Amino acid sequence: MESRQYVFFRILTIIGYRVFCLNVSKEVLQDLLHEDYLLHWRLFTRAYRLLIQEEVTGREIDYAELLLKLFYDNVETLYGGELCTIKVHQLIHAADVVRNFGPLPNVSSRY
Repeated sequence: MESRQYVFFRILTIIGYRVFCLNVSKEVLQDLLHEDYLLHWRLFTRAYRLLIQEEVTGREIDYAELLLKLFYDNVETLYGGELCTIKVHQLIHAADVVRNFGPLPNVSSRY
């Protein structure tokens, strides 16, 4: 049986996911997550916010890359090795995608 949290994220649209990540999650998760997990989530949302901008500087891409590497490096510690999947690993390459092809929304409708 699927957890309610998993089902919630599975049915979100891309726009809904973006709204949740960038506008809602900080307030919603503030009282639900332990501080370590909240800080970890914020690494992702800060990087995501930078990489989906219409215009992003080289310095912003570098900073987002650092944030995503920190995010990935802490997944196993916080959540266990079973969550170190290829999809999570691909996050550390998002900055390279932006360097090579431009902001994420220009590359794929999935962002």
